[in-house]
Amino acid sequence: MPHLNPNYATPGESLWAERSIFIGKALACVPYGMLVLLYLQCADALLHKKHVAHARKYALFAYSSFILVLATLAIGLAIRWGEMVFVDDRNYPGGPAIFYNAFDSYWVPIASNSCFVVLNLAANAMLIYRYFVIWQRNWWCLVAPGLTFLTAIPISVLFMVSTARNDTAMMPMGLAYWALTISFNIILTVLVSGRLWIAKRYDYSHLEAKHHDVYGRITDIMIESAAPYSIFGILQLVAYTRDYDGLRRLFQGALGQVQAVTTLLIVLRMGRGRAYASEDSSSLSVHPRFPSQRQLPIVDLVQLPIVDLV
Repeated sequence: MPHLNPNYATPGESLWAERSIFIGKALACVPYGMLVLLYLQCADALLHKKHVAHARKYALFAYSSFILVLATLAIGLAIRWGEMVFVDDRNYPGGPAIFYNAFDSYWVPIASNSCFVVLNLAANAMLIYRYFVIWQRNWWCLVAPGLTFLTAIPISVLFMVSTARNDTAMMPMGLAYWALTISFNIILTVLVSGRLWIAKRYDYSHLEAKHHDVYGRITDIMIESAAPYSIFGILQLVAYTRDYDGLRRLFQGALGQVQAVTTLLIVLRMGRGRAYASEDSSSLSVHPRFPSQRQLPIVDLVQLPIVDLV
């Protein structure tokens, strides 16, 4: 049996960097497996069920396919990049971590990140749509999220251009990109989950009749508001602001796959007819029925017997 020689170990200053790169690639595969399963469920719910209108179900199916293609390209290129770092060019002077930083503007990681950026915009568009439906299709509610979404498009392009050019301003541009997109998701998550939580808390009758087993659980509210991505996004934003490169590499690959999973979870609920529908929006404006209020019995005075008082 061979014995491990400490001299074979990677130097301590680059050990965590190389481990974070390798583990990050492996972590991204976990949500991708969930994504493939969700896509098959979405295809079954959209193409073989009668919950969704004919034209709408094909639009949702095309959207789900677009998300899956982007996620597949992103993780495939990321795995190819990891193969270059740890197999093809592992003898690069300084080791895999130095090669990873020196060639991060190579077309393989750039293409992988570009797929994630486009996926992020597509997922945010779906989140805006769900926010619009849940907030009674009020166009005034779209002003701030819409402007933020439009602002994120040029910032995403500038972020990818600065990354491809290996510009020294890449870190500030990357921080601006992550801060804008993640804060955008966090705000919409709070607005959507808050709206649904109020509906559940005050026990609206229309939700009780239609979604008594759906909106009674906090997990469904988290799915509808894409909360899992916001949680991962906070970790990524902390890594950027604190300059934790290892933590950033650890979660960056899985972040895009988690966003794809949360998006297809919403599509799956829409395909199964369990998502919050537009016809329910007008009912949210009525006064809530507080379960703590006691309703006194109504007494019909006409039916009471007449008693003569002596």
